[in-house]
Amino acid sequence: MTPPEVTFADDSGQVSVRMRDSTITGIAIGNNWRRHHSDAAGLARALSQLIKRGLTEVGPVDDKVADLSSPLRPSLAWEEFLLYRRKMRQMRERLVSGELRPPAPPQSEADAQQRVGIDFDGWAFAEVSLAPQWVDRVGVQQLNDAVDQFLVGRTLPLGEVELPEKVALDERARRLRSLR
Repeated sequence: MTPPEVTFADDSGQVSVRMRDSTITGIAIGNNWRRHHSDAAGLARALSQLIKRGLTEVGPVDDKVADLSSPLRPSLAWEEFLLYRRKMRQMRERLVSGELRPPAPPQSEADAQQRVGIDFDGWAFAEVSLAPQWVDRVGVQQLNDAVDQFLVGRTLPLGEVELPEKVALDERARRLRSLR
């Protein structure tokens, strides 16, 4: 099941962000954005707030748990619990030994011309940045194109490290909770 695409717009309706899960699928900046956002910093703030809202309200959709259509036998529930416990112990041992290390958090990025950028605070999206001199001299179409090209298709982290082992354990924990 594909999650729906959701649009978030500012109060003026001049700036909007479309998202599916934690992926940006579209950006729109209207012709009259300057009437509502004084400068590049104000526009970047509006985009950042909409993206943060999208990450908070949309987030990833868990459709794996929804696939549990039939109740499980008690013995299967016990087996699931024992497997969960064993996997948790193995992950903890690998973390303590240093064999399993979380990846480095994402770094700030900008397009090649340094017009549009994105910043992170650890593992969380922080803000969009726009070069003020560039924003002042380009038309709305160029602005839309550059912001769209840089941000659309980008999946943003939700503020936590997702080790594959942890994701699998979380899935097992959800499965166990559904057995109650």
